[in-house]
Amino acid sequence: MAQIPAFLLGLTRRQGEHQVPGFRFPRSHVQITDYRGTLVMSLQRDCIVLAKALDNYVCLWYKDGSSDFKSIVFRQKMQELAKVICSDDIVRCHRSYIVNLEYVKIIRPYRKSYRMDIGLPGVDYVPVSAAFISKFAENGK
Repeated sequence: MAQIPAFLLGLTRRQGEHQVPGFRFPRSHVQITDYRGTLVMSLQRDCIVLAKALDNYVCLWYKDGSSDFKSIVFRQKMQELAKVICSDDIVRCHRSYIVNLEYVKIIRPYRKSYRMDIGLPGVDYVPVSAAFISKFAENGK
């Protein structure tokens, strides 16, 4: 099998681009679609940092090939996105948030739950709701 070019390892598809016939995404990649099933982007699972629900839209922060964090907003239900991207390291911690535990810097108790700091510009904290504390604790954080 041929080597995948370096530019395809991070972000392989941009919104509006068409699929290349016969091209298969590596298993480490996640195909993220909008509510119609149209491919928005495909990226490596470990590049996903945070997803935040905004009504019927999702803002997804990811790390591209450099050290920069980028975000994209697309129309999708958080529950549908969670089915695609959640794994051992990427967990839903609130009804409005999915977080990659590899990027969590600090976890602080707050009332009956917790708050996480992930160091993203413009994101003060990520809440962990009481409904997700048990799932959050299962992952060892």
